[in-house]
Amino acid sequence: MAIGAKFKNASLKDAIWPKVSCILTAIAAAKVAIIMCYWIMLSYGFSALVMAFSGKGLYGAAPGDNIELYLYLFIDISIIILFWPALLKIKAEKFWVVPFISAWAFIELAIKQASNPGQGLVLSVIFAFAGITAFRGWLGIRRYRRDGAHQEEAQQEP
Repeated sequence: MAIGAKFKNASLKDAIWPKVSCILTAIAAAKVAIIMCYWIMLSYGFSALVMAFSGKGLYGAAPGDNIELYLYLFIDISIIILFWPALLKIKAEKFWVVPFISAWAFIELAIKQASNPGQGLVLSVIFAFAGITAFRGWLGIRRYRRDGAHQEEAQQEP
């Protein structure tokens, strides 16, 4: 059975809350962190562009002076630069960054919902499920790589 055929009959529930039953499903679940990396980089990039061209933040708060504006731009660009190698690590199947990305997502979601309650709630819930899915995948990878038996079984399937 090919790897792609195994995931063709997946339902929406399986996409939101996948079963982590072998090393292959654990890797697929952990790779949801790639989407989270892209989303974080896109949101901070958009924030930096809005601040650079309008002089105001996304929520309407204007920096007091140019030093504060440059500091905000530096922070946004630094976060983008920080998440780019994390994205590349996950694509290379080095999953040690997944818990940090999930933790970052939950901290960001908590701060966003505390500062602007109710705004973007649906997207926050989707992002929270993605963080949980990626973390479950990371835990599954650790478990199945430690066991070794499931890894050999997954490799033997053609």
